Amino acid sequence: MSTKNNGNIMIQPHSEYAKATYLVLHQIPSEWNIIRAKNLFRCIDIRSETGEEELLTVSSKFGVIKRKCANVTMFKAASYKGYKLCWEGDLVINSLWAWMTGLGFSNYNGIVSTAYGVYRLHDRKINHPKYYNFLLRSIAYRWELMVRSKGVWISRLQLTNDSFLNIPMLNPPFYEQVQIARYLDYKNYQINKYIRIKKRQIELLKELKQVIINDAMTGKIDVRTGEPYIKYKDSGIDWLGMIPEEWIATRFRNVCYLQRGHDLSSDKFIKGEYPVMGSNGVIGYHNQFTTKAPNITVGRSGSTGKVNFVNEDFWAHNTALFVLHNHGNDWNWLYYFILNFDMAAVSEGSAVPTLNRNYIHKIHVSVPKRENQEDIASYIENVIDISMGAIKIIEDEITLIRELQTRLISDIVTGKLDVRDIEVPDIPEEELEPGLESDDEPLEESISVD
Repeated sequence: MSTKNNGNIMIQPHSEYAKATYLVLHQIPSEWNIIRAKNLFRCIDIRSETGEEELLTVSSKFGVIKRKCANVTMFKAASYKGYKLCWEGDLVINSLWAWMTGLGFSNYNGIVSTAYGVYRLHDRKINHPKYYNFLLRSIAYRWELMVRSKGVWISRLQLTNDSFLNIPMLNPPFYEQVQIARYLDYKNYQINKYIRIKKRQIELLKELKQVIINDAMTGKIDVRTGEPYIKYKDSGIDWLGMIPEEWIATRFRNVCYLQRGHDLSSDKFIKGEYPVMGSNGVIGYHNQFTTKAPNITVGRSGSTGKVNFVNEDFWAHNTALFVLHNHGNDWNWLYYFILNFDMAAVSEGSAVPTLNRNYIHKIHVSVPKRENQEDIASYIENVIDISMGAIKIIEDEITLIRELQTRLISDIVTGKLDVRDIEVPDIPEEELEPGLESDDEPLEESISVD
């Protein structure tokens, strides 16, 4: 039963427990029982005659979701005729990924892959779908689903209908199933709201960091004082505007000259000590080098605009640009100068964007004196360190609250904690988002199957 401590609800265990059989659990509340899944569910295998119903998929993170809402890179069938029909309230299991929680109760009518199993509760008047959704997706049941999934390779473990229907299921009284589902819905709402706030804080920190870096690199603030420069002058370039009096306006090529990397196909890589730097960083190794460190590479095609500071001699690949001349500028400052440059704005082509270095070289930029560049680079590095430190603290908080969320769900659905007498507030209607049990980040699921 629950008690109160200084106004806060303290969830307590049930008052009486009985020894558990079949399950890994040592005990369950005395009012609960354990029954086989076949006494709760029956298989549903009704096929679509047209394939035009709403296509659904199963996510290990979110359960059953609409296929159009998920970023799934799997092959799409030419026709969905013959796919399995499922209805709201049906349990859908990806038989190959049940052991990775590839399952959930559907909030929609639709169709699913023939590789999925569809199951329906015998009587929803005495068994609550939401409770069993929480139970089967809890860490407590991951072991049950894994040991009953058979196969040679872990990526090919399959849960058959018979194996699922033979699983022992916890079966609390119906009124308690409803209360557990209601309580966990509300706690998830509170936790996910907290996580969204924390993620927004991370976004704001990143935006603030970028603003500070941009202000330092464009002369809006003097990093020596943290204030604007004492005097500014007209750069003579309309879009560049006013720049600090001690800075100069020049073309990009006079700050650094970029050179296209060298041709070297992937089948010509030779195992060696020198990294081959492509558009996205190291793409192989060679026993020779073309460029001495330090240097900076910029993705020319592929990961267009990706900037890498290279601290060792390397082979510059043709998918990247590298600095042929830095004209005596500080390498660290030059890295932030290129990083802060909007490469996307000067790329060409829509299908495969590519950087045109000749065009980049003609663009007007503003540059501080050499003796001030080290101060600017050190200032930016300090800003990044502080920002990343703050972000790491928030990310750790999110990780911890998610771990607590997972533990809480498991303890409640298995009867370790008693929530029967807790008053649960209503979730604001605008916060209700059926089908999503975690925070509302973009849906991207690698284990969905269509």
